[in-house]
Amino acid sequence: MKAGSGGGLSDRGGFTLLELLAALAVFAVMSVMAYGGLNGLLDVRQHGMKRMESLAAMRTFFMYFAQDVEQSVPRGVRDGHLELRPALIGADGAERFLELTRGGRANPRGVVRSALERVAYSLEEGRLLRRAWPVLDRVREEEPEGEVLLEEVTEVEIRFLGGDGKWSGLWPASPGGGAPLSAPGADGTGRGGGEPGAVVVLPRAVEIVVLKSGWGRIRRLFEIAGGG
Repeated sequence: MKAGSGGGLSDRGGFTLLELLAALAVFAVMSVMAYGGLNGLLDVRQHGMKRMESLAAMRTFFMYFAQDVEQSVPRGVRDGHLELRPALIGADGAERFLELTRGGRANPRGVVRSALERVAYSLEEGRLLRRAWPVLDRVREEEPEGEVLLEEVTEVEIRFLGGDGKWSGLWPASPGGGAPLSAPGADGTGRGGGEPGAVVVLPRAVEIVVLKSGWGRIRRLFEIAGGG
C-alpha cells in the first residue's frame, strides 16, 4: 500500500464539527446532571441543618419549661397595682398561658437577692416567649422583655391536674379555691399577715401540648413536687 492512500488516520487533521457538537452536548448533559445532584445534596444538607436547629430549640424550650414548672413554689406576688396574684396562674387558650413563681434561681456572682423568680410563658404571633421579672413584688406595672424560645408554633394547649385527680384548662380551677395566701412576708415565703386574695396551692402536674410546623403535636407532662 502506498503512503497517503486509503484515507488513514494520518490524513485527518482533528475532530469534525459534528464530533465537537456531540462532545459538547454530552458534556452539557453531564454538567446538568452533576449540578442537579450537587444541588440536591445541598438542599438535603440545608434541610437537615434546619431540622437540627429546630430540634435544639425545642429541647431548649422544654428544658426551661421543665425547670420552671418542676421548681414551682407556693409564693404569690403583688403586681404593679399592689394586688395579690396566685403562686401559679394558667389558662388554656390565653396568649399568656402560664405565670408562676419558681425557686432555684441561678446566682453565679453571689449577689444578695432572693432565689425566687417570677416567670411567664406566652404565645405571640407564632413565637413562644419566656419572660422573667427582676423582683417578685412590683411597685409599678412593668413588662420585661421576652426571650423567644421557639418559633413557628401554631397552637399551645395546657392543662392542670388538681388534688382531686381532675384535669382543668384553668388554674386556679375556681375562684377562691385552695388555701388563702397571706401577704408576702419579708422572708419571701408568703406566710404572715393573714390577708387573703390569692391561693398557695399548686397543681399536682402540668401538661402542655405544642403544635409546631413540621413537627406536629408534641406533648409533655411535668410533675410538681408538693403540688395538690
